[in-house]
Amino acid sequence: MKTKAFTLILALAMLGLMAVINPAAAQDIRLSGSVAYVVKSDGNVYNGSNSQIGQFRGNTLHNRGGASVGEIRGNSIYRGGSSVGEVRSGTVYNRSGQSIGEIKNGTIYNASHSSIGSYSNVDPTRVAALVFFKLLN
Repeated sequence: MKTKAFTLILALAMLGLMAVINPAAAQDIRLSGSVAYVVKSDGNVYNGSNSQIGQFRGNTLHNRGGASVGEIRGNSIYRGGSSVGEVRSGTVYNRSGQSIGEIKNGTIYNASHSSIGSYSNVDPTRVAALVFFKLLN
């Protein structure tokens, strides 16, 4: 029992140390190998040129001008108050219920199951809102 407790304490200490060493882990979305979006912990969204293009305020996405362009409710994505799609178990569906891609294990796939990009430390529903439903484009 003492060994398990020690192992748990050691693991938690290592996680804490990693957070101190790298407090702002990359939160990026890459398409075709290039950074397409960076979502900061404060909700700000930047394009690959490091220009701010929007902001998540809670679950609402605003464009650079401050206008609301979409919202995430649970696993569903809304634009103008209407559902445009959702993410269920990593699969992205459009409003008609058709699978249009997958977001799993750090990789973004299109409907043909070909890899189109990757993501790290970004919620999959936010990835879908930006990549598949292009709420900031």
